[in-house]
Amino acid sequence: MPTTTKTRLFWTLHTLGWLVFTLVNGGVNGYFSGSKSVVLINSLVGLWGFLITLAYRWYIHKAGWKNYSLSQLVLPAILGILIVSIAWMTVSALVAYYGIYLLDGRRVPLWILFLNGTISGLLIIAVWTALYFSYHFFRRFTQAEIEKWKLEATLKEAQLAGLRTQINPHFMFNALNNIRALILEDGHKARLMLTHLSDLLRYSLAETQHEKVSLKTDLETIDYFMALHSIQFEDKLQFDQNIEEGLQEVKVPPMLIQLMIENAIKHGIAQQADGGIVQLNIQKHQEDLSISVKNTGTLNGTATKQEESAKVGIQNIKDRLALLYNGEAHFSLTEEAGMVEAKVILPLPTHV
Repeated sequence: MPTTTKTRLFWTLHTLGWLVFTLVNGGVNGYFSGSKSVVLINSLVGLWGFLITLAYRWYIHKAGWKNYSLSQLVLPAILGILIVSIAWMTVSALVAYYGIYLLDGRRVPLWILFLNGTISGLLIIAVWTALYFSYHFFRRFTQAEIEKWKLEATLKEAQLAGLRTQINPHFMFNALNNIRALILEDGHKARLMLTHLSDLLRYSLAETQHEKVSLKTDLETIDYFMALHSIQFEDKLQFDQNIEEGLQEVKVPPMLIQLMIENAIKHGIAQQADGGIVQLNIQKHQEDLSISVKNTGTLNGTATKQEESAKVGIQNIKDRLALLYNGEAHFSLTEEAGMVEAKVILPLPTHV
């Protein structure tokens, strides 16, 4: 909240609070006493309370009490309440004493006037102090929360940026190595691969700067991606996809599906002498989006270089899901009947 706004708010509440106190106190005293001096006396008492709490606020600022913790503030606040209350009620008692004498012609003992106002004076200054510091504690708490979320958002964006940079080189090296191998063997196929790679990189540069893109947009990259690999694997790679209708505008992390398919091809199909099949299935399941990539192959426990490379891709997927969905998205990798399935479950917006 800007300083001018905070200052305006304080003056509004401070003035309104003392005005209400003056009117209520004057009305109650006037009703029970029937004295014609009540209005003037209570107006002066209210004005003095208004002024002395302003002085109290000035001292709080000067002494730096606003920056104290609750435990540090207890003793200074108690002393402040006692001092300000005594000062307020001493002057108020003198005002009442001389006001009653001059306007009503009566003399009321000064000590009675002071004692009558002591409890109410302590209570009012204590309430003023509690409200004043409660507001500042609340502001400090909310500001700390805002800063915390800003820091977390900045950290999350930095982590996502780091994960994005892992995706492009990971695929680029594979594609360029394949093109290099084809240049002398089949120049026409090499040129086609370069064209598809160019289309894919154009998308990568444009879309991976966003946290999420539409499923329709992301699937366009799969066309480029599979065209690139169909040239390399020819009839050894079969690709099937089944996309449920009505999900084209659902938001997904960019290139997530591509990374899943890339892992399936590199660590599944490429390891099979006769090649195999990659199946992409995307469906809505209750309140979730299910993205499944199945490939011919097996999972085994040997720590080969290719398995270590696969772990990098899988960890990238898990890390991105954790950052973007705060634990509400899930990834699994299973094997059944000669097929390996990588599955991602994403929460869907309620309107989908």
